[in-house]
This record gives sequence, C-alpha cells and structure tokens, in this order.
Amino acid sequence: MNESLAVPLIAAVLAAVGVLTAAFLTHRWTLRREDRSDRRAVEREAAASLCERLYSLQKLVVRSEIHPVPSQEIFEAVALWETTYRRHETLLPGSWRHVRRSVASALGEHFGAIGTSNLFSVPEDHPVAAHDSVWWDNACDYLQYLHHQMSRWGHKPTDAHKIKIHDFDTWLSQRR
Repeated sequence: MNESLAVPLIAAVLAAVGVLTAAFLTHRWTLRREDRSDRRAVEREAAASLCERLYSLQKLVVRSEIHPVPSQEIFEAVALWETTYRRHETLLPGSWRHVRRSVASALGEHFGAIGTSNLFSVPEDHPVAAHDSVWWDNACDYLQYLHHQMSRWGHKPTDAHKIKIHDFDTWLSQRR
C-alpha cells in the first residue's frame, strides 16, 4: 500500500469511528433523557392520582364530624384508595411503602374496622365506630400531611428520595 494513501485512509477511518461513536453516544444520551422524562411524567401522574384519593378520604373524614357516614361509602372510598395505591405502588420510594398501612391505621382509628377494609376482610355493612374528636382530628391531619408530602413529590419527582413521610404511629408520637 502506498504511504501517501495510508495516512488519509487512517484519518478517514478514525474520523468515521469518531462520528459513529458520537452518534451512538448522542443516541444513548437522548434515550436516557427521554426515559427519565417519561418516568417523571408517570410519577407526576401517580402523585396526582394518589393525592386525589387522599383528598377524597380526607373529605369523607371531615364530613363525618357533621353527619354520620354510611359504612358502605367508607368501604367504597377505601377500595378506591386501595386500587389507586396498588396501581402506583412500584413508583413510590421504598421508604414510603408504609403509606397503605398508615392510611388504614388513621382511618381505622377514626371509623373503626371498616376503615381498615383494604387490609382486613371486613364486610361492607360493618358498623362505623362512634365519633371521637381526637381520632377525627388525627385522621384529618395525617391525611392532609400525606397529601402535602405526595404533592411535593408530584411537583418535583426527582426529589422523592428527599421527601420524608412518617408512618402513622411515628407521626402520631411526634405530634404529641
């Protein structure tokens, strides 16, 4: 092979490898960026859905101070929460996996066993516990706390690992 052709040929091959490498890396970077963007969108949707269900539960608790809420309505609201939670559970940070149980604890303390129907087998017509203003206040405030924390996650999904959500018992002990 002629030396005068070898240098330009090597330069051309190196340039082609460089262009291909740059194209490959740009493609990979773009895909990763799109994946992260898609994940953030899915997390925002999850936060919005969970917040909507928490707000519905909170409205139910608030209304229960004025008017007794039928057990079937509580049962259905808890079932909707459970469905929404299970649909988005895998997106939650690991330290938030207690939220399902914590919501059941807060509702159970206020409404009685019907409030825990997502965790335990309770008939739809199970009697609702007598109103207690302390447990009513605790349930309202804890659901509001969860709603606030999950809203923060929805506004900035990349900060989920920085947002602390206490389980109901820890939250309750810190409240007093």
